[in-house]
Amino acid sequence: MDILTVFALAMTPVGELRISIPYGMSLQRLDWLTVYLVSLAGNMIPPLIIVNYFDRLPIIKNWSFIQTRASKKKKWIQRWGWIGLLLLVAIPMPGTGAWTGSLVSFMLKLPKIPSLVAIFFGIGIAGTIVMLASLGIFQFFNVAPGK
Repeated sequence: MDILTVFALAMTPVGELRISIPYGMSLQRLDWLTVYLVSLAGNMIPPLIIVNYFDRLPIIKNWSFIQTRASKKKKWIQRWGWIGLLLLVAIPMPGTGAWTGSLVSFMLKLPKIPSLVAIFFGIGIAGTIVMLASLGIFQFFNVAPGK
């Protein structure tokens, strides 16, 4: 059940890997590699849905809010291309991540396969950054992460 919670947290639009990795390692005391791989898998689900099916989802009610939020990030892609999309996803800060990158990709009508490749590589980089930061913080406070 702990693994499913980590997977589900990685799918959330606000938390993504920034929440699932520290949660799995510190609160659930799971192995760091397991947490990393499960978090990556969970964080890759929303981009698959958003990039391929976002316009068909009936649950989207506040499209203008989403458009405004994502349009602020589209300059990254317009300036840097696929590297910009990768960086937008890879930097684990508020307002960036797989959800934002996927929405921008959808809004700009970028080709799906290259977008997903850039997003997935960005997720891997973000996961590595969060994992290393989490391990460093645990080491600093002398807290044993995982088993």
